[in-house]
Amino acid sequence: MSDCLNFAWLNLRRGDRLRVLVAVAGAGVAIFVVLLHLAFLRAVQDKASQVYDLFNADVVLVSDRFQFLYNMPEFPVARLRQANSHPAVAGMGAVSIASSHWLAPETEAISSLILIGLDVGPEFIRDGALRALLPSLQKPRRILMDRYSDPGVGRLEVGLVGRIRSQRATVAGFYGLGLPMYAAATAMASLADFPLYTGQSPQRIQLGLLRLKPGSDAARVVAELNTDLPGDVRAMTLRALRAQEQDYFVEVKPLGVMMRFGLLVGLIVGAVALFQALGSQMETRLRDFAVLRALGFSSRFVYGVGTLQLFLMGGLAFALAWVAAIPVFAVIERLTHLSLPTDLHLLLGAGLLCLPMIATAALPVLRAGRADPASLF
Repeated sequence: MSDCLNFAWLNLRRGDRLRVLVAVAGAGVAIFVVLLHLAFLRAVQDKASQVYDLFNADVVLVSDRFQFLYNMPEFPVARLRQANSHPAVAGMGAVSIASSHWLAPETEAISSLILIGLDVGPEFIRDGALRALLPSLQKPRRILMDRYSDPGVGRLEVGLVGRIRSQRATVAGFYGLGLPMYAAATAMASLADFPLYTGQSPQRIQLGLLRLKPGSDAARVVAELNTDLPGDVRAMTLRALRAQEQDYFVEVKPLGVMMRFGLLVGLIVGAVALFQALGSQMETRLRDFAVLRALGFSSRFVYGVGTLQLFLMGGLAFALAWVAAIPVFAVIERLTHLSLPTDLHLLLGAGLLCLPMIATAALPVLRAGRADPASLF
């Protein structure tokens, strides 16, 4: 094994170095594309379901027609009260979510907006800073704005008076969310003000939150609620709701399909780059392989040299792509507020995807293994 590795390394060093460097750089670019698409896919998955991460609940209620956040059907708030009567439920909270628009007071620019109406206690909010801002929503026509809103929304500051659906709204504070794939901005209002800004009936909501008593089995409670409640609502765990949102965004929405196609293109480009580089290396070294065969080395040894040479090139390309990805991801995260991961999960996922790419480029190894000693004469 060590002899194969030494010969493979010498073969790369003694060959056309410029051609090897170009091939490794080309494969590195392709692997970088794979890393970028994988990281974006994970970031978008997390961002798509980030609204649900605001809440601290064990079980949620949604309409039986629910598909994803941006077009969330409503259901009667009475269903939430019915669910609250379950012996295992310790408390409930009501949330309404609707699309609207924000009118900037200075420029009168209109921006898309997702408005979240809250009628929840502090125990239903995960973030401590957001919990501290909840009392400000008790004043009429007060809203909290997303500090990661699109710049086109205009200047935002505490005390600013804008308009939501032609109704006056005063900014009382800020929280950090950012949902660029859904709207230019998000905002929160009290559930009492929500009908004013959306026209929705106060007797209907989009999301019900339930906290269970300690020791309760969430799966059993979900099954019982789905049996006992009318068919216009569906109970599920908050984790299941988050997973459904992510799956819908990636499997159905065009952005997820585009990213998957980008992954495929990156893999094909990388395979072609490695194939050309290795093919050239093997072509220029066929006489060396023939000498090895004439000296009594087996075809298995030659195959081992070619395979190790291939994986050395692939490993160098992967290392190059990973080193380039770290600063690039940091810049993208700072500009877009999308958290692009550079963790072990991404490293292993990209490595598994790149293995078939490297294996596809192994075809020239077969020719090297069949090098004929008679070709020396």
